[in-house]
Amino acid sequence: MSLSYCSSPCANHCPPHHQAILNVCPPHLLHSNEAPTEALTKDVQRCIGDAFQEIFCLDVERAQLQSTIQRLETRQIVLYNFIDMHKPVIAPVRRLPSEVLCEIFFHYVVSTGKYQQTNFTPFTSVCRRWRDIASTYPRLWRTLRVDCASNNCYPGYCFCETRTWHLLQRSSSVPLNIEINSYSSTSGSGRLLSSLLSQSKRWGSATLTIKAELYDNLFVGRAIELPQLKCLSIAFIRPYGLHSNEIVPFIRSLHSLQELALHMNWNRGPTALKSIWGRLRKCVLRACLLDDVLQALPALAAHASVSLLSCQIHGSAIPLLETPLDCLVSSLSFEECGEDFVATIMRSLTTPFLNRLAVSGFANTGLLVDLLLPLLSRSDNGLTHLALDLPYTVLAMTDLFVLFDSPNTKSLIDLELKCNGLMSTALMQSLTKWANAAPRLHTLAFRGCQNLDEVCLLDLHTKRKGVLHELWLMSDVPSIPPMISDTTRDVLRAGGLEVGYFMEKESPFY
Repeated sequence: MSLSYCSSPCANHCPPHHQAILNVCPPHLLHSNEAPTEALTKDVQRCIGDAFQEIFCLDVERAQLQSTIQRLETRQIVLYNFIDMHKPVIAPVRRLPSEVLCEIFFHYVVSTGKYQQTNFTPFTSVCRRWRDIASTYPRLWRTLRVDCASNNCYPGYCFCETRTWHLLQRSSSVPLNIEINSYSSTSGSGRLLSSLLSQSKRWGSATLTIKAELYDNLFVGRAIELPQLKCLSIAFIRPYGLHSNEIVPFIRSLHSLQELALHMNWNRGPTALKSIWGRLRKCVLRACLLDDVLQALPALAAHASVSLLSCQIHGSAIPLLETPLDCLVSSLSFEECGEDFVATIMRSLTTPFLNRLAVSGFANTGLLVDLLLPLLSRSDNGLTHLALDLPYTVLAMTDLFVLFDSPNTKSLIDLELKCNGLMSTALMQSLTKWANAAPRLHTLAFRGCQNLDEVCLLDLHTKRKGVLHELWLMSDVPSIPPMISDTTRDVLRAGGLEVGYFMEKESPFY
């Protein structure tokens, strides 16, 4: 081994280490002012010179070692850079067939496009192959969003027009998802509407948040064909002068319609659409009259899903039915509906297939449980999904566990509660204590819970280990989600319980 590669003192390359040199001077001279002899003075001077020589040699060796370390570190960096540059060459994603990559891209678009404008940049800017694959896969370009508001587009020029033509060209012949969030006739391009209407036979779903004048331009007095339209959602901005007799014929003409959401306040509309209820799989009604809802629910198809939003009973008279109406829906949701309205609906129905139920804005938990127990007793299925508001009262928790003791909730799999941190703690303690309450509970979700008691959560996990697998959280402050410590999360994950977060307007299982 050469001197440049010597990494430790040795007899071959380093100056010899003489212990006698360090002991050349008697100890009593080191700690006194006595004068040394002439011979001792010469010996000390010689030893000091030898020490300086050895220090010089050590400095030389240290410099050589530092140079060697620097050379090794530089070589190591070069090798790491080589590995980082060449690892993607053998990555499995490079060997994926184009069809599989297309499906991955499509699922990404679906997951991100729900809350924001779809961003195609991540997979069109990676490499030429990905860009070519994405550009030639029509399903990626099937969603057309039009937002021609006066602050986005200018008279004579519409920013949405070029983008829409581009998407229409790339989407080929696949069914389209049309979303018109706003449109101003002063800035929006007439050519844009003509382009969309020319592809009306490809419309697979349409979500329209528009003014009445745009609805007239699109559908009134036009021979428009929508043979593939399965999903329709309509919400009108300032629906002045809008009459239901203008909308009913249009909806009746949609022979493939399976999902309908009417976000509008109009009387007798659901009654006029009685002929289409039987083929709907999903229905959303907002601000409808009680009589209309009672006529629509029994006419819906078996195992349909129904959401009722902001529905109230107008007037003091509440209709009383001698015999409950048969309703074959499997999912029923009330959001911000009056308590009298919810109570009347529940008393008026027999729901043999009901297994999903969501009720928000209902403060009287005791009354709600009294309504649910008879309703569930008239069902052939057990309740599997339940979403409720849990007020901050001790009685609310007691009433809730009266419901959990019912045989119709023994099959409960998913439970979502809107409550604060104290009520979530009380619920977890009760679920830990009463193992027979919802024994098959798989998913637990807390909405509006800012602080979560981790000790109670760990106790609940220990008690229901192997059964409870998902915990979903959403705080009342969207920008500050409820946090669980990394230690607790690791313990939960090791035991098979995953923690996730959901957004304000979504539910983990509805």
